[in-house]
Amino acid sequence: MTTDSPSFQTTGPHERLMAAITALTTSVGIAGALVLCFDTASPAQREVPTPGLLAQLARCEQQRLRNGQDECRRQVATAARAQSQAIRLAGR
Repeated sequence: MTTDSPSFQTTGPHERLMAAITALTTSVGIAGALVLCFDTASPAQREVPTPGLLAQLARCEQQRLRNGQDECRRQVATAARAQSQAIRLAGR
């Protein structure tokens, strides 16, 4: 195999710069697309604690058993998440 063909010739600095810019642009585009896919597929962000939500969680702390506290927290969080989801859907 000979190296006389044009594909084996060295390129100038302009061509190398353009190839580097193209590679960088492609990499950023792919990374951005992946971030967007994962962001839209991820669950909703954490809920902002409102005074009412904090009061409900404080009532959970009054329970004596750890399991009861955990279950109360889960119920409060589930209700808050469902409410915020309903608000978001109504806003569409």
